[in-house]
Amino acid sequence: MPGLAAKSIVDILLVIPDTADEEAYVPALDAAGYTLRIREPDWHQHRCLIRRTEDGALSCVNLLAGSSWPKG
Repeated sequence: MPGLAAKSIVDILLVIPDTADEEAYVPALDAAGYTLRIREPDWHQHRCLIRRTEDGALSCVNLLAGSSWPKG
C-alpha cells in the first residue's frame, strides 16, 4: 500500500530441531553474515541472530521445533 510506513527489519522465523545445539546452525548463519545477539534458553530456547544491511537489518529468529510459541 503506497505511503504505508514499514519497519526496516524483516523477521525470518526458522524452526529447527534443537536450538540449544548452536554448533549445528550458528556457524552457517555466521558465514552468511548473521551475528548471534540474543540467547534465551529459559524462554522456549529462543535465539536471535541479526544481519545488518545498507538499508536496515534482517532479523533471524530461531525457535525450538514443537515449542508452544508462537501460537497461531
